[in-house]
Amino acid sequence: MQKNIFHIITGLQDGGAEGVLFRLCRYNHCKNTRHTVISLTGDGKYQQPLAECGVKVHLLSMKSPGGFLSGLFKLYRLLKKEQPDVVQTWMYHADFIGGCLAKLAGINTIIWGIRHSDFGQEIKPSTRAFIWLSAKLSYWIPNTIVSCANNAKQFHIDYGYCPEKFKVIPNGYNISQYYPDKDLRTHAQQQWQIDPSHLVLGTVARYNPQKGHSVLLAGLALLAQKDIAFTCLLVGKGCDPDNPELVQQIKALKLEQQIKLLGQQNPVNKPINAMDIHILPSVSGEGFPNVVAESMCCGVPAIVTNVGDAADIAANQGIVVEKNNPGALAKAIEQFAQEKSTAAWEHRKEQSRAFIMQHFSIEKMIT
Repeated sequence: MQKNIFHIITGLQDGGAEGVLFRLCRYNHCKNTRHTVISLTGDGKYQQPLAECGVKVHLLSMKSPGGFLSGLFKLYRLLKKEQPDVVQTWMYHADFIGGCLAKLAGINTIIWGIRHSDFGQEIKPSTRAFIWLSAKLSYWIPNTIVSCANNAKQFHIDYGYCPEKFKVIPNGYNISQYYPDKDLRTHAQQQWQIDPSHLVLGTVARYNPQKGHSVLLAGLALLAQKDIAFTCLLVGKGCDPDNPELVQQIKALKLEQQIKLLGQQNPVNKPINAMDIHILPSVSGEGFPNVVAESMCCGVPAIVTNVGDAADIAANQGIVVEKNNPGALAKAIEQFAQEKSTAAWEHRKEQSRAFIMQHFSIEKMIT
């Protein structure tokens, strides 16, 4: 008998939770399991890919007061009519709204999804209200609370969520999609006019205070004082020449010649393969940062700040530094620069990929 699973998520834009939801639906949509996705806000990057996988997508457009009330009614009516076997919600707003309506509609199995390891600077007061209410309701509404990271689990238990309901399921990745590709590396470096003799650094993250771009730039300014020729690729929404704040920071630190602003890139394995080292300079908000695993899967060693479960992913093949510490970041890059082009470096690259293959495959996440 086919299992009918409804996923309720805040939106379908380019984010970590959205990516994991897509991978889960893509690799688990089969004759025994049927996935349906409901976006509270509207369309986005993953709407079309989900539809191409045969996943039905409902868009509720709950962005205005009128749309919010209409969306509540549509969601309740849909859940009541379809009576899915499982309702899985993703992120705070969807946990609260989807969880409450699923309970009212008589759904027996409700799974909440928790991803943040802290609230960070970007959490709005209204969102904090949802979180506070969800903590109280966590003892009643969900059967299970799935977290992608141990750090995120403990943070929410400390905040008041029901500890007995948590289950940690790390993100999983399609190993055949992320792999070292020398031809792709050559093409990318030619396209973006990267000097092949340079140490190529990179960060894949949207431009946001919690992602730590200012810390990264400060660390690169310190690195520029050393005898190390480098190029740094900034990839992600807002990391482009149309961002005056970012451009001004780069100019103030005299890093115009070392940094290339590439904006959003799809697929992301192209800029990753152009890199020698991927850097996660985040200062808050991370749970299980996808890009660390994705870069390691491409054989690109990682330097990460100690946020969320980033240190667990980087394991013994990367370098972990404290957040908000440009000096430590520069020192870690310098350490890797000295190792590059040695047998130890090749071993580090191979083991980075092997670790992700062993512990974080899409098959392991689904099962």
